[in-house]
Amino acid sequence: MNQTHQIKLLKEQLAAETKRGDALTSLLDKGLYNCGLSRLGLTIVGKVDMLVYAERNKTNIRDAEDYEASFWDWAFLNECFAPTNGRVTDIDGLIERNGKFLIIETKKPGAKIPQGQQILFDHMRGTGIMTVLIIWGAPNKPEKAEVVTRKWNHIIEGDDVEGRIKRLVRRWFKWVNYDLAEQDNGFAK
Repeated sequence: MNQTHQIKLLKEQLAAETKRGDALTSLLDKGLYNCGLSRLGLTIVGKVDMLVYAERNKTNIRDAEDYEASFWDWAFLNECFAPTNGRVTDIDGLIERNGKFLIIETKKPGAKIPQGQQILFDHMRGTGIMTVLIIWGAPNKPEKAEVVTRKWNHIIEGDDVEGRIKRLVRRWFKWVNYDLAEQDNGFAK
């Protein structure tokens, strides 16, 4: 099946599944399938899933087309890090509260964390002010997660991964709102 035929079928599916199918399919007409998300390895279907999710649910993505158009390719900076192999990385999610940070990284199911990114995460968590949460799964469908702090790491998999991630993030948020002078990654205990 060629790409044009796939897009036609996806437009039909969107029109049938959402009240605002015309608005979403217009994004496909404007070349959404050739934009930044393809560089991230997502398929057309994955992008459509993201748009349908954004349409049907509360989302932090206010404008899917603008979000798509805002991806940067940082390759122009690669020469600045010579002679090393250092590269700019992206952070998928980040929240700061009272000088503590929760960094969220998402990966496709089964994806390995590249060595450079693992080194970065190790250094981040070693500061004691950064907690790293890595989530594996299709967009908005977590299958597995790992949370790492300076003194603690925990893998979440099996039943109700999304609910368990939410509970952990709530614990993190509660922890960062306590007297931080008396805490030492206490949310993870």
